[in-house]
Amino acid sequence: MDIKRIIQEEIGEFEWANEVPEASEQVTRENVFIGMIVRISTSSQFYEDGVNGDSSNPIDVTGTVVSHGTNSDESLYIEVEWDNQGVNSYHHSDLITSH
Repeated sequence: MDIKRIIQEEIGEFEWANEVPEASEQVTRENVFIGMIVRISTSSQFYEDGVNGDSSNPIDVTGTVVSHGTNSDESLYIEVEWDNQGVNSYHHSDLITSH
């Protein structure tokens, strides 16, 4: 019995396992762009607001970056239009990419 051959044949039947979506990434100064699809990170201070029903900080909702820039204190701000029609601004550390 050729165990290696059997395992390779069995794995081949599960091609869908290779179609796992890419993991979300932290939004950074380097990777942010207008049109990027994002979500609020679970580590964001605003995530808990969404858990408590604040629709301006929706959890498990995707949004689109509509603008970004630098504040006077050199921190990056990112304006997001949420799929629930809300709009809000965030620091890059509050957002993750969504696929």
